Amino acid sequence: MNDQAESIEDERAAIPDMLSVSFAGNANDYFGIWFANMFLNIATLGIWSAWAKVRRVRYFYGNTKLDGHGFDYLATGGMLLKGRLVAFAFLVGLSLLESINPAMQGLTSFILLPLYPWVIQRSLRFNARMTVWRNVRFAWRGTYGQSVMAFLVWPLIGFVSLGLLAPVAIRAARLYIAENYDFGKANFAAVAGYSSFYWAMFLSILLGAAVIVIGVGVLSLPFLESIGLADENVVAVVAGYGGAPIVLIVFVITAAFFNAMARNIVVNGLMLDDRHQFHSDVSAPKFAWIAFSNLFATILTLGLLRPWAACRSWRYQAECLTVLPAGDLSGFIDDQRQAGGTIGEEYSDLADMDVSI
Repeated sequence: MNDQAESIEDERAAIPDMLSVSFAGNANDYFGIWFANMFLNIATLGIWSAWAKVRRVRYFYGNTKLDGHGFDYLATGGMLLKGRLVAFAFLVGLSLLESINPAMQGLTSFILLPLYPWVIQRSLRFNARMTVWRNVRFAWRGTYGQSVMAFLVWPLIGFVSLGLLAPVAIRAARLYIAENYDFGKANFAAVAGYSSFYWAMFLSILLGAAVIVIGVGVLSLPFLESIGLADENVVAVVAGYGGAPIVLIVFVITAAFFNAMARNIVVNGLMLDDRHQFHSDVSAPKFAWIAFSNLFATILTLGLLRPWAACRSWRYQAECLTVLPAGDLSGFIDDQRQAGGTIGEEYSDLADMDVSI
């Protein structure tokens, strides 16, 4: 009896309280990949972009470690190029129809509109199937009907409601994506309250308003000192000449702030196989600062610091994520392999095509 109790205690002691995600990549290593991709994209008139995406994703996935194991990305440049060529041929065909018959312009919009949720659905499905951790493949099982609701119907409702239901629409899209993932044969499930998204939206709007006030004030100072315009004239001049930069800055900061809060909301309500939990503690103000400073550094260096910015953002998000396993993770992985969720499974009908552009 004592031996059995000791065995149970040993098993419990072997279960980690939490598993932190880490990122082993760095800007120096990624700069070579980024520069080569940029050069080859120019030399091949964009054809290399399919292989460039594969190299980029494999670098970031491979250097993202959970429990000492990196993630794999199985897609090839040929797979991605195939999907892009099909999409390109389709769009060229629509353009030719419009040039032959201008009356077709309205019709092409109706043709493209229902394709939008289909493209998102197929892209999520493809990229999930191409992602592997410890020889177990991810999957995504969202349907086209669900995609239409999440990316057409709910956004339309949010627009018609003058933004009052925008948090509800965003919540629907986020949960639609999260809840339809599988790891092997184990399902993900997620819960998120409506009030959390409304609070995130409210704080983001306040932040955006504050950035606008500060931005206009800072840009107005040179005018006040040099030409002494009245306050209302200064605001008019700043709005005319500095409006675009202010709008860009506001968008980058508020989008990063809101996305950080939304990520925490969804991830903290996420569960795998009804027992393994997740925790995200991304600081919304810090992530907004990272996004803004990344943009500033990238523009200031004419894009040369883009690899540094990408690694910096990815590392912060990765290191703010932890997994709270409910049991022996190795045994769980073995169960998923035996259930058939491995990289040896056949692809689905269009899983060898990345239709995202």
